[in-house]
Amino acid sequence: RICRSKQKKTFVDEVLTKISSEMKLPTTKTKLHIDWKGYLGDVNAHSKKVDEALQRIGWLSHLQLDFRGTNISEDGISSLSRHNRASEDLSHLTIFLGSCNQLIDTHIQRLASRLENLSHLSYLNLSFDNINSRISDRGMSKVTSALSTLTQITSLTINFEHSKVVADETVTALATTLRSRDILTHLVLHFGWTSVSNEGVISLSEAFRTLTLTSLEVHLGSCDNISDYGTSRLADVIFSLSSLSDLILDVWGCKKVGDRTATGLNHSNSSLKRLNLDFSSTTITNEGITSVSQQISHLSGLNTFELKLYETSISDLGVSQIVDSISSLSKLEECNLSFEGCKEVTDECMKKFAEFLRTQTQLTKINLDMEMTSVTEKGKASILEVRSTKEFEKFNII
Repeated sequence: RICRSKQKKTFVDEVLTKISSEMKLPTTKTKLHIDWKGYLGDVNAHSKKVDEALQRIGWLSHLQLDFRGTNISEDGISSLSRHNRASEDLSHLTIFLGSCNQLIDTHIQRLASRLENLSHLSYLNLSFDNINSRISDRGMSKVTSALSTLTQITSLTINFEHSKVVADETVTALATTLRSRDILTHLVLHFGWTSVSNEGVISLSEAFRTLTLTSLEVHLGSCDNISDYGTSRLADVIFSLSSLSDLILDVWGCKKVGDRTATGLNHSNSSLKRLNLDFSSTTITNEGITSVSQQISHLSGLNTFELKLYETSISDLGVSQIVDSISSLSKLEECNLSFEGCKEVTDECMKKFAEFLRTQTQLTKINLDMEMTSVTEKGKASILEVRSTKEFEKFNII
């Protein structure tokens, strides 16, 4: 771990040389993590030493490289992209390149061409968050296109958050890559604060139809170009995936998203065990909450539920509908609800919550966020009174 180090090149080279020269050739598969995060020196100048260390490992199965916030550019990427025997049997790869603002399209394309040859990968985590405009959408699309040759991947995480250069070309290329990947079971996509529009969201939705995912996370927070037109299609598709047991859908801060997307949650999915919905700072109203509540009440296998509605216009009516819906979930063990900033939420709904908690037998974890609502300490007291009469593994109310 060389992260945030201010050491000069000669010192770091000595450390890497020592690691390389003294590293024993393993007889079993090895895991290696090199952390350069925030390193203030020249990462590229050390790339040859890193490559020498990798060359000595003949059975590398897990590799994690963290370059976040460094000056990695052509030499570093070239070394990273160079073929070595250590990568021949690589099954797990994680590369963090967030805030690496020396990168340009040719560097990304070189990395993409290297990824194409890692045929044994089953787990891949790539992070390009906080990338500036020196890389284009077309350049980023080369990475997502390169994944088409990686036919053994079962778990894929892609993070483009806060990278405004990422738009529909990157997402569409990813959607094409994902189609009919029967072996893929775990997928995490971070596109928040990007330039992705409805076109990209719809292309992803159609790709999801062809998958047999058990776990899916889609993060689209604060995407200004996305509206109900795209996210309602997305919601409809992902809730129809009968194989899903774990789902996170995040449209936080999407000002053009609201009730129409909520009504897309209209499929009963008995296999769903964990559901996390974030409609914070959207235009969702009590009408949309009615649709969400109706859907939740049919998720008979649900044991963990999280709903975030920060700074929305919902009132006691909407909150009461949510409570009614989760009351019917006999397997629910954990419930996390946030209504922070919802000014129309008052003490009236707290009576409903208290009644709900008294009747629950399976629920052991509850988090309730009523900060900056119209709920008073007197309203919260009715909930706290229940805590004194029942045992909870976790009980938080703010």
